[in-house]
Amino acid sequence: MGTSTGLEWISPETLSQIYGAAVSMDLWPAILDRCCAHVGSRSASMTTFDTQNPRSYSLNALSSIYREADQSLIAYFAEHLAPLDASAHDYSLQLSTRQLLQRY
Repeated sequence: MGTSTGLEWISPETLSQIYGAAVSMDLWPAILDRCCAHVGSRSASMTTFDTQNPRSYSLNALSSIYREADQSLIAYFAEHLAPLDASAHDYSLQLSTRQLLQRY
């Protein structure tokens, strides 16, 4: 009825841009914006961290809502909250799928 579920096929152009961004990090912000529009999301980020060192968390690319936000909030997240996310991810890797499903 005209309502997008976000599950429709991604366009070949968008898919090509995603692959292009894999080798050129400066393309990710625009790709994240395009993906947000495709699925109806307000924001997205590309993050990485070393599972051996959760403090190595890095925000690699941000969608427009984050790029336009007060950068002190982004810095606060990266310094204080991101390590918690990385630690939670590390903890979840220690659990079996069954344990994860039973807990959450």
